[in-house]
Amino acid sequence: MTQKLTLKQLRENMSLTMEEVSAKTDIPVRCLKYWENVHSGRAEAFSIFKLLHFYGASRDHVYIGPALQKASCAATV
Repeated sequence: MTQKLTLKQLRENMSLTMEEVSAKTDIPVRCLKYWENVHSGRAEAFSIFKLLHFYGASRDHVYIGPALQKASCAATV
């Protein structure tokens, strides 16, 4: 089985900063930080799919977390 990439690895492979990804996707840096470093499984499905589309990646190749749950990163501020 192939090892899946994390959201952080995807971003770093494209040589992008969180600020650049945030500007292109309208996803706040605080959310990107939380998903990359704490728990991407807490991200809203729409936001994850928006990121995957931006990175040109399939969900099959990315480790997202145990489950996509509807949750906001606003509580992480």
